[in-house]
Amino acid sequence: MFDMAKMMAQAKKVQDKMQSIQEELADLQVTGTAGGGKVKVTCNGKFEFLKVEIAPELAQGGDNAMLEDLVLSALKDGTSQIMKITQDKMSALTAGINIPGLKLPF
Repeated sequence: MFDMAKMMAQAKKVQDKMQSIQEELADLQVTGTAGGGKVKVTCNGKFEFLKVEIAPELAQGGDNAMLEDLVLSALKDGTSQIMKITQDKMSALTAGINIPGLKLPF
């Protein structure tokens, strides 16, 4: 039998936990790397890029195309890390919750 009060309590619990996860992710920082760590990009959980570090020998090499590729790779690595962490946290949040008619993508 469908229990609306129970469903609403579950929804409130999920909403509260979701808010907590969003705050936690906002404070999270990861570093994407490329070129064996010679290019580093720091990103937070809101996908805001905070810092780029390039080893001096790469900047002096004069191969701008390679440097651009490495920066792009580091950006993608950082983004991928944030997405994985977010997905893991959301999967943990929705595990065991059974709300009829609601299919969550995680």
